[in-house]
Amino acid sequence: MKKTICLLLTLLPLCLPAQVECFQLLYQEGKTACEHREFNTALKRLVNARDCPDKPPFSDLEDWIRRAEHGRAERNLWRRALNADNRETYQTYLALYPNGFYQSKATENLRRLEALAARPVVQNTLAGAINWTQEYIEAQGQSIINREKWPNEAQAILMAQRGAEVVAKANLLETVNGVRITRTTTVKDMTAESDLIRTQVEGMVRGAQPIGQPLVANGMVTVTLRMPIFGNSGVIAAPNAAPDTSDVDSKSEAPLALRLAAASSQPVLFPSFVDEQNNLLLDGANLGPRHSGPLVRYCRTTDFSTETQRFDAAWDEQGRIVLPDSAVPAFQQWLKTRESGGGASPILVATP
Repeated sequence: MKKTICLLLTLLPLCLPAQVECFQLLYQEGKTACEHREFNTALKRLVNARDCPDKPPFSDLEDWIRRAEHGRAERNLWRRALNADNRETYQTYLALYPNGFYQSKATENLRRLEALAARPVVQNTLAGAINWTQEYIEAQGQSIINREKWPNEAQAILMAQRGAEVVAKANLLETVNGVRITRTTTVKDMTAESDLIRTQVEGMVRGAQPIGQPLVANGMVTVTLRMPIFGNSGVIAAPNAAPDTSDVDSKSEAPLALRLAAASSQPVLFPSFVDEQNNLLLDGANLGPRHSGPLVRYCRTTDFSTETQRFDAAWDEQGRIVLPDSAVPAFQQWLKTRESGGGASPILVATP
């Protein structure tokens, strides 16, 4: 018994400092993590510090917790903006955080999108057009102004406009059905397999937005309709990626660009990637639909920002993008960031 008591008395000094320093240790680790923008780590430490027995009656702990929560919320919104990489998401970020940590990057990305839009990759079809750079589908419809049936000029034009909208929607649906999800799959293939998907697509087409005012000329009315490819009202309305659960290194947000020597393959929403040894790096059909934004963005320009990681690449006979060995590490880092919920903007694919 005496030996047991002596042993406990011997170990007691080793235990007391851990209890006494509980708050200070967690508080300092959380504060340091927050200052380094490691918000998830910071919140774990700071929230745990609340339960420390040696927590002082007065401290700025709650202020640091609020600071970490604010920083994480801002970063999550920024990463969602990066993954979508469109004008709306960046403008939303700037509206909520006009003086935020990523304000300059958001402004720079908006300028980049404007530059890409000046030289878009557009695929014209018999019924409409697919803008692969700005990721929307557009179609026109025309109808004759029947002044004999509708003597009132305003009413005749209105009825012709309605007829033109019906034609435009039919053309838009035909164009949407031709959009390639992967090399071997189109939207039409998807709708053939599921009545639900077909109903959703047809509903989205009915909700397509008119572009500009109806054109009245040569006894006809012309209407142009447009719908986005991605987003809640787009062809691909996959769920948003889950918020990040780890503190991903912000360096992984550096853009990745691929320059293709020849446009030998038709653009697809979710391409697959292989290395020079023909090893599959990414099955686009598997990863793509799990995200709400595009995996790649097709463009004409090769004038990328200095921070962009640039590599030459090519299409293979199976319609996959072949990466050089030098690009594989950067691609794998991009993929890791994307799947972790971090911010990884679409890979820029520059075609001639």
